[in-house]
Amino acid sequence: MYFLILPSYNIEADGSYKFIDKNNENIFIFEEYKPIISEKIMRLQKKLTNAKKEKKRIFFVIDDSSGEKLDSFSMDTSMKRLVTSIRHFNTVLLLIAHGSSGVLSTFLRQNCDVLMLYNLSNQALLENIFIEFLSLNKQYRKQDTIRKNMNEFVNQFLNLHEKPYQCLYINLRTRKVFDQMNNVCQILQKNYN
Repeated sequence: MYFLILPSYNIEADGSYKFIDKNNENIFIFEEYKPIISEKIMRLQKKLTNAKKEKKRIFFVIDDSSGEKLDSFSMDTSMKRLVTSIRHFNTVLLLIAHGSSGVLSTFLRQNCDVLMLYNLSNQALLENIFIEFLSLNKQYRKQDTIRKNMNEFVNQFLNLHEKPYQCLYINLRTRKVFDQMNNVCQILQKNYN
């Protein structure tokens, strides 16, 4: 099942969402996040568990989450509960944000499994991401100062994005960094097909 929060669903240019079959009974599209959505996911999975049925596999996406003021999720008990026990609800949550400062609460950042960085043009944002998620990673402790390591990371990121459609994929649990989306897709295909 797909729970999709798509704030610009009805106004997106160039038919970006036309691949979504809005008539599919397993796809639910909302234009804004409301706590009832998280509650609905948890209720559904609990109901199936109580009936001794297999839980649904749920993909929960919040697009343009910068506009959804996700820092307020720390006050939203249903989202907080879903995030902290998400694997028990057989759910994958994908937040798409166009910034980090003031967008994602500490609670959400601490519960992330994966960070995917696409073409960013703000060096300060890249540096903040490096300090928070990568400064203790072995791969980025080769130089003798944090500044040199950070510069190496920023240069790696900029070089990567000279080619179109590339992504830096960071597994925050294992601290593994894949420097090209193509590599990630091959790994996922190999392990999950």
